[in-house]
Amino acid sequence: MDINLMINDQYLIKKKISQGSFGVVYVGQDVQTNQYVAIKIEKNDQGSSLEKEAKILQHLNGTLNIPRLYYFGEHKKQTLMVISFLGKDLTYYIRQYKKFSLKCVLLIAEQMLSILENIHLKSVLHRDIKPENILTGRDNDSNLYLVDFGISKFYRDKKGRHINFCENKSFLGTSRYASLGAHKGQELSRRDDLESLGYVLIYLLKGSLPWQILKLQDEQKIKAVGDMKNTIPLNELCNGLPNEFERMIDYSRKLDFRATPDYKFLRSMFQKLAHQQNIQDQLRYDWDYTPSSLQVPSSEIAILKRSRRTTDQEQQDLLQNRKKQASSSTLNGIDGLSGHSFLKTPEQKCRNISLTPAKQKSQSSFNDSFSSCNQSGNQTVIGMPSQQNNLSQLSFFEDNNNLLSLALESMSKITKEQLNQEEHEENNGELSPSPLEVKYLKLKKQSIHVHFKRTLLQIESMNILPPQSSFNQCQ
Repeated sequence: MDINLMINDQYLIKKKISQGSFGVVYVGQDVQTNQYVAIKIEKNDQGSSLEKEAKILQHLNGTLNIPRLYYFGEHKKQTLMVISFLGKDLTYYIRQYKKFSLKCVLLIAEQMLSILENIHLKSVLHRDIKPENILTGRDNDSNLYLVDFGISKFYRDKKGRHINFCENKSFLGTSRYASLGAHKGQELSRRDDLESLGYVLIYLLKGSLPWQILKLQDEQKIKAVGDMKNTIPLNELCNGLPNEFERMIDYSRKLDFRATPDYKFLRSMFQKLAHQQNIQDQLRYDWDYTPSSLQVPSSEIAILKRSRRTTDQEQQDLLQNRKKQASSSTLNGIDGLSGHSFLKTPEQKCRNISLTPAKQKSQSSFNDSFSSCNQSGNQTVIGMPSQQNNLSQLSFFEDNNNLLSLALESMSKITKEQLNQEEHEENNGELSPSPLEVKYLKLKKQSIHVHFKRTLLQIESMNILPPQSSFNQCQ
């Protein structure tokens, strides 16, 4: 599919973001609303998998924490659908963090139990619960989303009759997280979604599952993983974890095929665990804690490189200094249990809301960024000497226009000298600048320009009209 191709006279294909055996996923844009969307295009030899998924999503449209279906159809004999554009999946974050904190996993458990309850209420089984299919929201949306309903199924007909139990079915799902019933070739029901979620939670908390070590393929792997799940005692599988995770899998396995799971009981069980561990009821995951406070900015290392003084010890000293600064403001109250940290969030950034899924927010990241920029308007910009104290006294002088002209001229001179100095360092430095250093210098120059514009706005607020020549100098 070509980039910049228009679908249904409304959705513009912008960029390919993933590709697999099923087909290709692009990020697109709704030209009517400027909203970003995901465009999923199925390969011609994949049968009607995408059509089945579209029917499920259409049935679930409006359900919280499920991507919305905007369009389904064909283009040049290729089946495609347009759905909500979401954030990254949990696999992306687990690769960075190796394993999640107990607090983070409890938050995931709370939301996922509610998501499963919601889709089960609408007679839908997911049948492939795994970290790759659990996505975060974009921008300020703190909800999780369950995606990929390609092998999902209605377990009740229109009259509310439950499907019958049967065996000798083909394996469905992902072997790492599939239920025992899936390995045994049984028809799947609501209990199997819960059991799969249990394996996912253990994986996120421990960073691995025992059967990951198997180096087998296809049917041999499916059988071997099933045998391990059947023989490894649950207390061994959940060794070192709170027993609530063992209880969840045991509860799921003991459910009758047609039984309605007690989602409220399971949520309450995890909520009590959070209370026992003194975990605050705040919707912040491990990846919400920006690690930049514990990182040495590349600009500081770049300065050391230019003076040829960079050593591993100096970088370690910088890092230790950052940790000391962060310990008093960002990572207060760190405790541990089985290698996991419980992070107490900064009060000014906490949102005291329920652990259950919240309604989707419509506020865009652009507005937040603009607000953040306005809030930082009184801060000194890096690379620019602060002139605000002098400028704030302009109203005390009689000849405001002349003084203003001198102030702007002086600031312009400082800026030109500083920019020339930076360019001289770039062109004549003994070491060629790295891409990070080049980016840092560009941002530095941009910040100076922004500082001048902000200063002009402050001056205009004093009802002082600057000479036109001075104004042009700063553009």
